[in-house]
Amino acid sequence: MNAVISLCHFCDNHGPQVIFTTQAFHAQELYVTEGDEAQYRSDFLNHFFEKRGNKHENRCFVESSTNEIKCENNTPSKTVQTCEGCSSLDPLLPGYVSKDNEANVSYISSQHPPKTQVYEMLKQSCMRSLTGDDSLGPTSINFYGDSQSGHTLSYTFHLKDSGARGSKRQYSIIVLMMDKIYLLNSWSFLVKNIKHFIEEVIMKGEKSFQEIQKSGDTSKKRVRAFVEITNDPNIFRKTHQAFLWILQTGGNRLTETILEGPPTEDSILDLEKQEVTEEGFIKLFSEKKLTGEQIEEGSAQNSSEEEEDNGPVEVFKSLRHFLKFIGLPNFHSLAHHILIGKQVVIRAQDRRLVKSAIDCLKILLPQGCCRIIYFSNKYEERSKCNLLGMPISAQLRQTSKTPFLLLNISESTKNMHIPKSIQLKDKEVNIKSSINLSDTPPRILTQIERILLNTSLNELAIEQSVIMLREEWLSKVKVLFKYKISGGVGTDEVHKKLLTVVKATTHDMEVLNFWKTGLSVQYKKRMANCTKPVQF
Repeated sequence: MNAVISLCHFCDNHGPQVIFTTQAFHAQELYVTEGDEAQYRSDFLNHFFEKRGNKHENRCFVESSTNEIKCENNTPSKTVQTCEGCSSLDPLLPGYVSKDNEANVSYISSQHPPKTQVYEMLKQSCMRSLTGDDSLGPTSINFYGDSQSGHTLSYTFHLKDSGARGSKRQYSIIVLMMDKIYLLNSWSFLVKNIKHFIEEVIMKGEKSFQEIQKSGDTSKKRVRAFVEITNDPNIFRKTHQAFLWILQTGGNRLTETILEGPPTEDSILDLEKQEVTEEGFIKLFSEKKLTGEQIEEGSAQNSSEEEEDNGPVEVFKSLRHFLKFIGLPNFHSLAHHILIGKQVVIRAQDRRLVKSAIDCLKILLPQGCCRIIYFSNKYEERSKCNLLGMPISAQLRQTSKTPFLLLNISESTKNMHIPKSIQLKDKEVNIKSSINLSDTPPRILTQIERILLNTSLNELAIEQSVIMLREEWLSKVKVLFKYKISGGVGTDEVHKKLLTVVKATTHDMEVLNFWKTGLSVQYKKRMANCTKPVQF
């Protein structure tokens, strides 16, 4: 994350002060402070930092256990005259450094950042964080800034201190970055983890305060250091670790993707499920979480639901593994139903098995055609879901309007108890449907089965082949949709000619018509601008 995160303190003697800062640096970067006092060069290949322009040289070494670089004396030098309350580490020397070897990035924690420009921006943010009206409460979270001074997330809090006015000291943690949208999209992550760190610090301060009150040894110091208030000599090391984790994990959460071609329908659908608010937040539309009866994933297919049962969720390793489990005839019927948009209900005793089966099967359909409820105690209509998971004991209330295929995966008579681990060899498969399907399957089903039965392909090659095949047929759907919305009409002969162009037959129409319903709104709007009829 291209950000600076700092701990700030309102000092009775010096006002708002930045006392601890963590920032990420790439190995090739050169940072020079203004003036002749110091010049820093990060040389991570040799694992040391050196200070130039001064008679004093302070080398650092790497701890093999923690991969941290620390000063040899392990004690910050007091080269800058400040009071105990607003000082932590030597502002001219790196206090703690941790290196991410994989990303070739190092995270440096010191009292002040090496660049004067960054320090001035931090200083202004610190002042606003600790002197604004919103900072008077026990805790407050604020956002402010502009394109010149940077954008800041500020989290203000108080620590108990028997030697302070009102027995409390005011602190804040600020996250400063130039990218407003990035900061706002990281808001919930940052607030959650900063809050967790602050709660731990407040607990330390409360415990120390209570111990002092019980002993009756009230501090006579007007200003006390952060280490004294928390009664933790390693508090800055822990702060470094917390800030490092926030920066590193926060940076890994949001990444940019380079498109090497036109975006797929799935990627467009993902973007359509994002709504940018007036404040710059991106609202993500994820699954609707229900309590009790349902665990649902919406069409976005980005559920973060963790199963309540213990044990691995991945029961079926792949679509081919699932085919081998239920057999080719059952898979043929099941896949046929799915591809033309009929509802499929899977019932089993263990919800992990149901979820794993649905996760394997959903690769057959474009994302826009998937409406999934992973596990529900009651039957849901096809209008809500075309892939439905249920417990084996659930009652089905089928109506003539919503026929479906039912796949039961039940325990064999030898294994009727609830297993701690899922043994597929102990399962019995039963499939039935009231839907009359064509004896001639759609060509895409034949192509999928040919891929799955190809023993020369590994699992990864099979998955990519199915995805490519799905995109190929989705392209056929787009051609037919474009022809229709462009005003194209004609006789049956013209229609057959169009199918010939896209290499499809009348037996494929159920698939093509169903897949039209899953096209993205963006594509439909773009095609709506086409008004000239297509001529053959």
